[in-house]
Amino acid sequence: YQRRVHGHHKQQQQHQPKNNPISPPVTKGPIKLEVGPNTVRSIGSMDQAESVIMMKYDNETKGWCETQARVIVSPFPFQEGNLRVAFHCLDVTISNSPQHFVAKMAKDPKEDVSIYYLDVQMQSLAKVYAEKFNARNPPKKVYFVEASIMKMINRPGQPIMAVEPYLHGKYVKHTNNNGWIEKADRNTPQAFSHFTYCYSKGQLMVVDIQGVDDYYTDPQLHSIDGKGWGLGNLGKLGMLRFFETHRCNAVCQHLQLPPHQPKSMDQGT
Repeated sequence: YQRRVHGHHKQQQQHQPKNNPISPPVTKGPIKLEVGPNTVRSIGSMDQAESVIMMKYDNETKGWCETQARVIVSPFPFQEGNLRVAFHCLDVTISNSPQHFVAKMAKDPKEDVSIYYLDVQMQSLAKVYAEKFNARNPPKKVYFVEASIMKMINRPGQPIMAVEPYLHGKYVKHTNNNGWIEKADRNTPQAFSHFTYCYSKGQLMVVDIQGVDDYYTDPQLHSIDGKGWGLGNLGKLGMLRFFETHRCNAVCQHLQLPPHQPKSMDQGT
């Protein structure tokens, strides 16, 4: 079933190519997932599938849409950060075309759940900016994967997890929210952040660009007044830190962005 929350939900069309290929149909016995070159991990079996509520944010209507699903979540995390742990997750609602996701849960059980919702909203807005960026026909297009919130309705306390498609390939952090740039200093991630500042007329900037190729996730937003968007929003200072290290490149030039410390003889993406 599907339930609309806080306004009308408009079904979103999928415009981006898939980095997340469909997994093989689910069968009886242990289920194994390909998680990298020549790397396969067991996630569990169909009898471990559980009912959940998936919540997606519609940036156009500013509303949340709830959909029931069946998933299998690995009992063991495959990655651990400072604040969250990540689990392989398989959506088996449609058993002949299961989808591979990453489910993240806070290490601190007392973490404010509003942070999950804010992260999804940030990623949804970054996705809108990516569509505007792509409309300018840059040398390489960028995509933000669709993030959701998953409520584990059959578990004690009904905990929630952040969920997004599993990205296959080498994960790279290109920038952070404080002016840091990855050593390779690729042009597209930098140009995208510059574009968001210009497109919003200096009101917002999408930073902390990271992901696989140009499929991005977990962005941070700076707002000129420093309000909203969590503790990572450094406001005007964060924007200034970006421009302290940013050097306009061939992609910035292609987009006709106002030049800022341009690179010399630059043609990369």
